[in-house]
Amino acid sequence: MKKPKYIAKPFPEHVKLAVMDAQHGKCAERDCYGKIVDFHHCKPNSKINNKLYPLFIPSIFNCKGCCRWHHEHYAQWNITDALCSAFEEWLERFMTDMPFSGIIYEKIERG
Repeated sequence: MKKPKYIAKPFPEHVKLAVMDAQHGKCAERDCYGKIVDFHHCKPNSKINNKLYPLFIPSIFNCKGCCRWHHEHYAQWNITDALCSAFEEWLERFMTDMPFSGIIYEKIERG
């Protein structure tokens, strides 16, 4: 039996909307005024990264809005594993320390 291919999930709509708003609908690339049509993961949306950083990968901290050209040809917003771990730890603490925030999270299973 063939193992099913991993299918990466896109950013949640509320993250996309927040990025659109924060970037005023314009590409994140310096000196580009193109409209956002794509959303780039600074840390790739891979199976292993989703296991290592289940809160960070789909978060606003990992998302940049881009015009199509920059997303296809120049999206290079890379981030270190150390910074991903720091964001992941902060997000975990936020989930447990800030229950009054009104944000509801599903239980995260680590792989």
